[in-house]
Amino acid sequence: MIERTGKALISGIEGILAEEGVPGHVTGHWSMFGISFSEEAPREYRDYANVNEGLYGEVVMGMIGRGVMPVADSGEPWFISAAHSTEDVALTLEAFGDSLHDAKK
Repeated sequence: MIERTGKALISGIEGILAEEGVPGHVTGHWSMFGISFSEEAPREYRDYANVNEGLYGEVVMGMIGRGVMPVADSGEPWFISAAHSTEDVALTLEAFGDSLHDAKK
C-alpha cells in the first residue's frame, strides 16, 4: 500500500513538473522523498545552494491554502504512510499542480 501510494505521488509530481516545464527533481525512496526545483538533482548538501527555494516556498504556501500540508523546507523529505489514500494522492497532486502553475505567474 505505501509503495503504491508513494510511487503514484512521485510519478504524478514528475509529470506535473514536465507538463509545467519547470526544472525539478524528486529524489529519495517512495516512502520518503524530496522535491527540488533545480536544473540538476541534488546529490549532496552543497547542491541545495542551487535549488529555487523561493519557488518551493510559493508552491508550499499554495498547497497549504488548498488543504495540503507539505514540509516547508525543500531540503527535508515528504513522508508517506499507510494512512495516505488514493484520494490523498489525488488531492495532493491537484494542489501541487495548481500551486506550481500559480507560482509561475
